[in-house]
Amino acid sequence: MYRSEGEIQSVAAEVSARDMQNSS
Repeated sequence: MYRSEGEIQSVAAEVSARDMQNSS
């Protein structure tokens, strides 16, 4: 399952943003 770098970055940003909301 390989993705383009741009896709990986946008997915990672979405996940980290969601993670921050959950933490605080």
